[in-house]
Amino acid sequence: MPEPALPREPKHRARTAGWLPLAGIVLVALPACLVYAFFVGWLPHALAVLAAMVAMLALGRARHELGLASWADRQLEPALHFAGIGARGTIAIVMLLLVRLEALSTLDPGWIATTLLCAIGVSRAFAVLVAASLPGRATPARQWPQVQHEVADRLSQEPRIGSLATVWAIFCGAIPVVVAIQWTGLLLPFGLAVTAALLVAAWMRRRLKRHDVAPAGRTTSGAIRLERALGSTQTLSELAFYLGIIGALSLPLDLLGEQAW
Repeated sequence: MPEPALPREPKHRARTAGWLPLAGIVLVALPACLVYAFFVGWLPHALAVLAAMVAMLALGRARHELGLASWADRQLEPALHFAGIGARGTIAIVMLLLVRLEALSTLDPGWIATTLLCAIGVSRAFAVLVAASLPGRATPARQWPQVQHEVADRLSQEPRIGSLATVWAIFCGAIPVVVAIQWTGLLLPFGLAVTAALLVAAWMRRRLKRHDVAPAGRTTSGAIRLERALGSTQTLSELAFYLGIIGALSLPLDLLGEQAW
């Protein structure tokens, strides 16, 4: 039988986690902004947003969306990684994409690029922060008789994100927000959006710490727990950032200044 698909080496994933915000900004959000700018000139705003979302999913390989699905299901076999998504995971992904499309479509076209760059950076930084703060729970390889020993040894590693990688991730995630505030002169919209994303990240940490356990008779590898924490926190914090921006821009003009409009 073919060897089951495995997650990336856990320690490698943990070591490179600090670069997630910068990679998301440069390799995902920025190209998505270019795709939106290309299509918005001859397609309706909503369709241009949809094209940008497709670009984001393709460039990011939907890795964080699959992490959200895994968290929603909590029934994933360690050796299959993201090969099987249940009903709850499917619903979570569909709802995520619908809310993301509606939120971005609500924004003025002039705010799309700024919001995407900031949301991707901030949400990935908070995802790294949450994943780094979770307690480690390594699963002994002997508990997985159905997996070959060398495979189980890899999966049983509990990846830990270091403090330096966490600080670097937060620094990189804050760069687009600081630049946007300096460029627009608007502190309130971005402050509310970052606060909303932080509150969601804190709620996700509480949920992951208390309830991210494998069902009876199954085990959960450290690598999958890391992907689950990163994916679920990133996607939900990203949505919270969008909603924070939308809520702030709905405030009276005298609170924001005419630059927001």
